[in-house]
Amino acid sequence: VSPLGFARVVELAVGADLELGGVGVIASPLSHGDDPSARGLAYLVRGDGPSVFVYPDGAYFSGFADVGARYAPDLALLPIGGYWPRSFRDRHMSPLDALQAFADLRARVLVPIHHGTFATSYELLDEPMRWMRELIAERGLADHACLLRPGQSELFAAARVLRAGF
Repeated sequence: VSPLGFARVVELAVGADLELGGVGVIASPLSHGDDPSARGLAYLVRGDGPSVFVYPDGAYFSGFADVGARYAPDLALLPIGGYWPRSFRDRHMSPLDALQAFADLRARVLVPIHHGTFATSYELLDEPMRWMRELIAERGLADHACLLRPGQSELFAAARVLRAGF
């Protein structure tokens, strides 16, 4: 039993994968600065439903194109907060960075995360989503984004992804 009370804990390295109960998880790198204590992983999760790429916290980097070329996930959960001042974008994505990552991933639906709950930098709490809404409207991407309030949830199923015209 782990210190957290789990009976089994499996650590994945970049490029490693694991399948449990019909759900596959593939570990991908993320970019969150040069400090070794800031290292982390992103994950592609695949099973019977839509595939999901989860990038919990980090900056834009070339690795998104690699994941997109190999997997083109249905959903991309990408962080959009903690980017101001500009130097913070070495560790966090802005809404503009998230849209570039979304394009590189070749994903069908963008779900912005990591915003609006507490201050992680100097932008106002509602600024990342305001900017994201503006960018989505300018680019005609409303059918390819699911903008959730902090704490809100959404159920994604293969039928919902197909109904949206993808």
